[in-house]
Amino acid sequence: EKIFQKLEIAFEQLQKQNSCGHIQVDKLFANELNIKVKGVGNFNIYEDRRSQLLVIESPVNGIYSFEWHSKYNLWRSSSKEFILCQFMKEEFQNIVKGSL
Repeated sequence: EKIFQKLEIAFEQLQKQNSCGHIQVDKLFANELNIKVKGVGNFNIYEDRRSQLLVIESPVNGIYSFEWHSKYNLWRSSSKEFILCQFMKEEFQNIVKGSL
């Protein structure tokens, strides 16, 4: 599962769908993204490939980590509250145009 690359592409497309400067996507390292949303703050996404862990730091809801569950073929939060796609949709639906 190449989730980090998928998220990077999705955020770059989201950046194009919004007014200039509303959302800015920066790849800090090969495994880290910073998404700046005007009036909201910075979202950081970090992938640890060895442990198959994806960490999302949100100015809205704090830090969440997601683990790959091959049995269910999905990324699920460590707290078992969220599936990654659901979380990302809810996190960004009211602050940017378009969807991930």
